[in-house]
Amino acid sequence: GQPGVVVELCSEFLRRMLPMLQDSNPDPAALKSRVFGVARCLGKAGPGVLTQPQVAHLSQLSLALISASFDRRASLRKDNGMGADNEQDLDETRSSSGSSSDQEEQEESDEEEMLRTAAVTLATALMRHQPAEFASEGLAAFMSVTQTLLQPLNRDCDRQLALHMLSGICAHAGELPAADWPSLMPQVLLDTQDPTPGVRRSAFYAASTAGRLPAFAPFATEAARRAVAAVARARGGGEEGSVKSGRVAQGAADNALSVMAEVLLHHPDSVGDLQAQSALWTIWLAGLPCQEDAAESMRNSKVLLQAVEQSNLALLGEGRCNMGRIVALLVEACDPKVVDVETSVRICSLLRNLDQSQPHLHAEALPPKIRKRLHHLVGLP
Repeated sequence: GQPGVVVELCSEFLRRMLPMLQDSNPDPAALKSRVFGVARCLGKAGPGVLTQPQVAHLSQLSLALISASFDRRASLRKDNGMGADNEQDLDETRSSSGSSSDQEEQEESDEEEMLRTAAVTLATALMRHQPAEFASEGLAAFMSVTQTLLQPLNRDCDRQLALHMLSGICAHAGELPAADWPSLMPQVLLDTQDPTPGVRRSAFYAASTAGRLPAFAPFATEAARRAVAAVARARGGGEEGSVKSGRVAQGAADNALSVMAEVLLHHPDSVGDLQAQSALWTIWLAGLPCQEDAAESMRNSKVLLQAVEQSNLALLGEGRCNMGRIVALLVEACDPKVVDVETSVRICSLLRNLDQSQPHLHAEALPPKIRKRLHHLVGLP
């Protein structure tokens, strides 16, 4: 309620913190914590608290932190006699091992990787709350770095960092420059089938944020196709590897569900006629609920609720045949661990107003656990 005070406090906080982020010989762990702290502060402060010069300075600082971290990694490799950190070395590593993940863990500090992530998180806070200033002061430079890091021969962690940047830009900074779509999106879609689950997860998330934008239309059909394949593979138990990698693969499938939802909501014509759209909605329903990603669970639950509230015919299916599955999912979603209070209230209101005479909502058509919880939520017989 006192924006002037917030601006003053934020300026004083930055005045004290920024010199601590410009240490020429930093401790990556301490620097990471400071950068995350500044990002959280700006995220909670909200829009309009920074001037354009401050946005420009913080954008440049974020890129400088990333660049300095990469320089330290290259220096460490050189000291260890591993040669220059270039595409040829990385290509040879991938050819000999099939995956660079083990080598990456040995070669560089987790703290440095987290520091680079913190720098992108800081930039994302600027994109979210100061989009116009960021577009003029930082977007071009971040797009250039994203293009460089997203190259297919780069390390998995570098490509994930690029996808993290791209996700923030698409989610908060608006449309990408027109010239960047043809070079970026095909690579993002290729990365949705990368052998490393973490890369797939980041790529599907980037595609889901881009999917809201009109310029994504030429890529929507292929994105949906890849999302369907990823969900079928993960939910069908087709993933191999450790328990951890299996969980990451399920997380990638959660993000793939969001890709389907964004395509259906914003680019339905790319899917086909009403029958084709209904088929994709049915696949989406079968892949729910999300298994690993709480944010995607809330996101998809809200999509489901809104589509039902709007009586989306393709989602409901012929003769409202999908209502049983929809009700079961909404009942499961009506949980403080899944959605916020406002969404829970909307779900309960919708469930309370359902026509219980529909055959798909008869007691025998719903699992006993769902029927019992439905009764608990809305007092239905």
